[in-house]
Amino acid sequence: MDHDVRVTLEVESRTVSGSILLNGAPIIGATCEAMRPTVLFRDTSTGKEVFIPSSCDPNVELSFSGRVYVGTYEVWSKDGLTAGESLLLPSLQVTSDISDLTLDVQK
Repeated sequence: MDHDVRVTLEVESRTVSGSILLNGAPIIGATCEAMRPTVLFRDTSTGKEVFIPSSCDPNVELSFSGRVYVGTYEVWSKDGLTAGESLLLPSLQVTSDISDLTLDVQK
């Protein structure tokens, strides 16, 4: 017997964007050649990770923008400003677009 089963899954994602500070101060002048941080979103229930690179425009403050699935995340800074990973937010719930998230990397 041949069964043709089709399942449609709707997976919701949201845009998350904001600025990256270093010890509370804006970072201006990051270039694409410089070691700049990547923002890592780690899903707290599945452990899956989404990497969002930071901007590389030397004329504006360091920022990031990308899409993640709806869920709860640990937010980390990876490489760039600190060696390895640095936990920035232990729990960020993403249910809608977030456009003003400020991440402060302590060094």
